[in-house]
Formats: sequence, structure tokens, C-alpha cells
Amino acid sequence: MDLWTLTAAGVTYNLVATSVTAVLEGPNSLYIAGTGYADITGDAQTPASWSLTDTETGNSDITFSAANAVSPVPDAGTTAGMLGMAVGSCGLFVRKLKQRA
Repeated sequence: MDLWTLTAAGVTYNLVATSVTAVLEGPNSLYIAGTGYADITGDAQTPASWSLTDTETGNSDITFSAANAVSPVPDAGTTAGMLGMAVGSCGLFVRKLKQRA
């Protein structure tokens, strides 16, 4: 179920609900939440959670948060090698300065 759809400059943005996981109703408020995905024309779908809160005063607050896990990029020792080169370069620089003095 589409929660909302917006098209601007030929690009369509969708927030699609695939489930409703919480519905809480109090005397002055309503809270609905669930999971789904965000979809933008030309991009991969992003897993997401969503919630809708409404209070008796008529103020509504709709929030959206993406929940996309990012894997760390393997380093393969590059950082350690660059640190070693930096320390070695500092040593050479200090030696050159001492030779000039």
C-alpha cells in the first residue's frame, strides 16, 4: 500500500507500507507504525520503518526512517601502510632539516 507518492522533475518518490506492526489508540492520540520501503525512480528500494502519530489537538507528525545496513569496506592493510609512509616521511624531513642546520 502506498503511504505517499510524489513526482517532481520526472522522478517519482514512493513510501510503500508492507506491514503494520503497531497500532496504539489512546483517549487523545493515535499511533500507527510499520515497515516497508522507500522507492525512487532509478534507484534500488531501501528498507524502511514508518510511523504516523496524531493527537486530539489536530497536530499530525509523520516520520520516516530508513533502515539500510551498510557493510564496512575491507581495508587490506592500506591504512597501516599509509601510516608507515607518513612516519617515514617525517623522519626523512627531520633528517634533512638537521643537515641544513
